[in-house]
Amino acid sequence: MTVMKSMTGYGRSNFSSGREHVIVEIKSVNHRFFDVSMQLPDQCLEMEQAITTRMKKQIHRGKIHVLITVKASEHHEQTVSIDWALFDQYVKAAKNMIDRHEIIEKQLSLGEWLFRTNIISESSSTDRTSTFSANVFKSVDEAVLEMMSMRSDEGKHLQTDIEKRLQSVRRYTEAISALQHEATEQFREKLTTRMKEMGVGIDDDRLMTEVAIMAEKSDISEELTRLASHAEQFEQVIGEAGPMGRKLDFILQEMNREANTIGSKVKGTAIPSLVIDVKATLEKLKEQVQNIE
Repeated sequence: MTVMKSMTGYGRSNFSSGREHVIVEIKSVNHRFFDVSMQLPDQCLEMEQAITTRMKKQIHRGKIHVLITVKASEHHEQTVSIDWALFDQYVKAAKNMIDRHEIIEKQLSLGEWLFRTNIISESSSTDRTSTFSANVFKSVDEAVLEMMSMRSDEGKHLQTDIEKRLQSVRRYTEAISALQHEATEQFREKLTTRMKEMGVGIDDDRLMTEVAIMAEKSDISEELTRLASHAEQFEQVIGEAGPMGRKLDFILQEMNREANTIGSKVKGTAIPSLVIDVKATLEKLKEQVQNIE
């Protein structure tokens, strides 16, 4: 059985190497399209496009946020290295500028040199192995898998609720269909009573004409047929594999359009009350469908 997926979920994975501990967290919320934002440490910046590509293979819709944190191991020794050749070039360039424009020489403070990260950098006594990227990708896959599992679980609950509400729409539609013939008879009775109260003679032919005109104007059989057809389409889409949220949202718009037309055509009967119930249920369905991938 195909199970719909929610767009809300969270996944987490991590791994440790000799020099660092890496934590990957991925969370998703509702969104019309596939939208990714990332917070990556310097070590992972070049992996951003590859991570996005991997996730798109499993995730079709949702606003996705990826957070990767790299923490140094407690027992890992960090060292600071200085690019002396580059430092010498900076000093030489500074002297040339002073000589060329007769600038009064000013010594740069130690703090100013420390902020030149292209000269001074942190490094490890252990070189980063070539498996670092592979381990990051593996953790991303694991976090995505956990998030998708949560989305599937949430989707099961959504599907149960949606199917119940769809059945309610069908029951209301059947009740409206059963009442549509009563509406014509009620109009005949009201018109006859009104003419008697006004002391106007009742002409059967004229009465039949007025009733026929009213019946034609208030005929909702086509709208009921389309409403029932949309309900069937809705149920079929639920049973399809893959993303379905946008299809279901479109079908609900059409169902709501038919309900509005029915409500505008039939007045003074029990039908408008049922139409309100239909529209309220459709609104609840729409809220739930907004969560579906």
